[in-house]
Amino acid sequence: MILAACVPLALVIALLSLGLSQLVGARAWHTSCKSTGFSWHGVTLTAALVNPSTTVTGVVNATGCDVGVFFSSGVTGSIVNADIYGALDFGVLNVGANVTIKQSRIHDIGDVHLSNIHVGVGIYFANDSHACGTIEGNTITHYLRSGVIIAGPSDSAVITNNTLIGLGPISFVAQTGIQIVGGAHVSLSGNHITANIYVGSQPGVAAGIAVVGGSCYGLPLTLGLQLKSNVLQDNDIGIWISELSIGARQGLCVSARTATHIVLLSNTISNARILNVSGAAGQSYQAGITIQGSGVSIISNTICGAGYLTAAHATVSGYIYPIDLVLATDLKLSGNTACGGSALNLSLGLGTTTDIQSHLLVAVVL
Repeated sequence: MILAACVPLALVIALLSLGLSQLVGARAWHTSCKSTGFSWHGVTLTAALVNPSTTVTGVVNATGCDVGVFFSSGVTGSIVNADIYGALDFGVLNVGANVTIKQSRIHDIGDVHLSNIHVGVGIYFANDSHACGTIEGNTITHYLRSGVIIAGPSDSAVITNNTLIGLGPISFVAQTGIQIVGGAHVSLSGNHITANIYVGSQPGVAAGIAVVGGSCYGLPLTLGLQLKSNVLQDNDIGIWISELSIGARQGLCVSARTATHIVLLSNTISNARILNVSGAAGQSYQAGITIQGSGVSIISNTICGAGYLTAAHATVSGYIYPIDLVLATDLKLSGNTACGGSALNLSLGLGTTTDIQSHLLVAVVL
């Protein structure tokens, strides 16, 4: 069912997230902004372009608007060779449409002067709205919260050969390059994602790719994804699979029992430095791959650099791992290597407990 005029859920797991502020404060509306008819936290969003009838190309200056380009239910649209920038909340917002976004620049999305720094998403396929499409060959930079979010079990996307660049070391928000949330159906290949780095003192950790689902988050499991031949460089976590169920004890979460059948194949993941200071119980946390879930296949990935390899662990107060499997069950691991081709020294991560307490949880934006 299309969620017409809905107020999307803002779900935040509080253990290791920054919290979601309410959308407040006056905005200077651009005179050319048009109403989308779509409500977000009680505010009807505006956009520079609403359901454009022809392919969007060239410059879209969305300064003062909430959204750059907006597509609603039942629409088929395309964006090719466009330059979209300046929107307060979303570069492209797809609420139930079939949209192709190719060879475009999407940048400078989000406003740090607003209290809600968890908006600022380059491309958002809205939660369970039957949004679908292709995201190919784009460059997405200077986003505030995430480069791309695909959210909900009726949403789907093919995401290939994009470049996403975070803001680098920042203290005010833990960014993610791409988030796949709550049962969305996505294929990810050939993307280059870099510089999602959180250095704040509040609990938090950034990620290149985050896949999220399970009852711990109040979401469906995200199943059957393939993440292939992506390059993840200088992110706190390269690839983070977090599929968690509510545990036996109140407030604790455990690995979901259902096999997710997610495949991580031939990705190259590197990080030269240890910069995170607060990702786990007030200490550093960085990992090439973090698995919290069941039935994940990790095959022929290469993990490089002092930011992930266990040799660096002795030099910092924290948790530094190539692959963290503390909450992983029923895994398939084959052919994963460190730089230079040596066999990768796998780690069991933060300990032997089967419950998450002060460990990692994802801030989910829907």
